[in-house]
Amino acid sequence: MPGTNRFFLDWVSGSSAVIDLQAQGREQVTSFLLRYTSPFRPTMRAPQQELAAGPPEFEQLTRDLDSFATRSAGVVRRGGGGAAPVADTAELAELGQQLFDMVLPKLVRSDLRQQGLFVELGTDEELLHLPWEVMHDGTGFICLKHYVGRYVNLRRTPELQARAMPEPGSSLDDLAVLVICVPDPKPQDGQAFEQLPSVEREMEAILATLGGLGVQPRVLAGRDATRMRVLRALRDNYHIIHFSGHAAFDPNDPNRSSIVLDDAKLSVASLTSALAEQTAVLCVVNACETTRSGGAPRPAGGTGGVGGGAAGDEDEQLTWRDQYNLYGLARAFLENGAYVLGSRWKIPDDAAQLFAETFYGSFLGQGHPIGRAITEARAAVHAKAAPTDFSWASYVYYGDPRLTLRAHPKTDATEETTTGGLPMGLDEEPTDVGPADGGGGLPMGADEDSTPSGNPTIDDLLGELPVAEPEMNAEPSNFEPVLRIIESPPSDSEEARALRAAGRMLSALAPDQKQRLAEVLDERAAAPELLGTDRILLIGQLRARIGE
Repeated sequence: MPGTNRFFLDWVSGSSAVIDLQAQGREQVTSFLLRYTSPFRPTMRAPQQELAAGPPEFEQLTRDLDSFATRSAGVVRRGGGGAAPVADTAELAELGQQLFDMVLPKLVRSDLRQQGLFVELGTDEELLHLPWEVMHDGTGFICLKHYVGRYVNLRRTPELQARAMPEPGSSLDDLAVLVICVPDPKPQDGQAFEQLPSVEREMEAILATLGGLGVQPRVLAGRDATRMRVLRALRDNYHIIHFSGHAAFDPNDPNRSSIVLDDAKLSVASLTSALAEQTAVLCVVNACETTRSGGAPRPAGGTGGVGGGAAGDEDEQLTWRDQYNLYGLARAFLENGAYVLGSRWKIPDDAAQLFAETFYGSFLGQGHPIGRAITEARAAVHAKAAPTDFSWASYVYYGDPRLTLRAHPKTDATEETTTGGLPMGLDEEPTDVGPADGGGGLPMGADEDSTPSGNPTIDDLLGELPVAEPEMNAEPSNFEPVLRIIESPPSDSEEARALRAAGRMLSALAPDQKQRLAEVLDERAAAPELLGTDRILLIGQLRARIGE
């Protein structure tokens, strides 16, 4: 039924940091430069600084990771037949701390020892293979303490697909989701594939979670997931695309990497063409190595990937760089402008199901930003994992960790999970996501503080006033209490919520109301405490719209 599962798309406020690494050298990389943007944005910013660590140090760390991957192959690939793995979480923490200390200056290390930051981490393609999410600060892995998203620094200007960017706070109307699940594809080119019960259980968890939110996805599963049907389905637009199954990676030519459908492979090149008109915001790709092309070595143990492997594979040496290259497959989605969440190796059944349930429940059910939802899902899996199970570390996210899809509070499916009267407000309390190697709950940063005792919240002031409609046509009667919050905010988070509410009702305001709002915004923009915050960006955006 149209309009029953409407969602808003937005980017939340919160303390954030940016770590940007770029390689130097034309023909051969000679050094690396670091630029860091701290949570408190300074107005005088240092230039890029050259890292003390160069290519030799990174190559040594990669060799250490190769050794770790070889000794953990029986766990991460679930192949069976290999020697008992000896690598464990303690060794992964040691490697993560080496990376943390080798790359990050003292100031950055100090900031990351906090909790609950939105961390954007950009690297050149030469450094994509390194496990940045498992950097360890001596007390915990950063992916269990912060909300991490990657981006890629390209050496040439990409020919990205043109697409209209959604306006913050815009409504997606009915949320459209495509789920492609291929647990047991037919033999192809003389190759038989391992059956993947984890993929089926993951799909069941996704459908149950989405169904509870009133979202009915389009599903292509099993024998229905043929190449022709998938290509036909991709002609329609979706907000989320989720694929689970086998994949084939070619480290020498990423365009020849592919996902394995029931009757044929779909290469990155073909997938890029099929996605040319697609407007998906998020693509989840739970597909890891099934086959290797271009003469790349195979890991010890023989079978496994999220996809295990083909029956009868020979035991060979596993290399971290080639084996764990999600980017080669993800770039088909990234070049189309979508964000991508993927796994690097096979996830055991229980872990895959728990991650999917926790992630979609947090991201869509509770309207949390995607970075937080991923961290909560990691933490849920980590809390139940054995020391030799690295399922929680498998996931990599390319995208802005502040992205949120929040259900409209008037829908029956979400009225119990949405607090307050304003759907886009940052009103949720931090959730304790379990142990994070010494950490407790995950605070949402400076803009998520609690309201001081005695000060009215925006919900107190709004009372029973009507909620703004998804098309932002709020009644003008909401204006006065929202304006009072912006003028004298009781807390950072209440001010952010009020600014978003004003944006949604702007088109319904009278000229004199817009003028009053503009005057208040100009006054707040001069407040020194807003310098470097996301709220000053919201004020600027809103002020620009009033002036149009």
